[in-house]
Amino acid sequence: MTAAPLEPSGMAAELAEALADRGLVLVSAAYLEELEDTADSAVIDARADEETVPFRFEDYE
Repeated sequence: MTAAPLEPSGMAAELAEALADRGLVLVSAAYLEELEDTADSAVIDARADEETVPFRFEDYE
């Protein structure tokens, strides 16, 4: 007995369902990149008012 072949979209649907059963989700790489960009922007905005100090090499000798 052999397993019936699945179409790629069917495989993705089965994977998504198996992950959901475990409380996980399947997201695209593009979504993760967008999320990373949003997080980076939030950090930059949050630190925008911080004072900066010039780098001095002698502080690290």
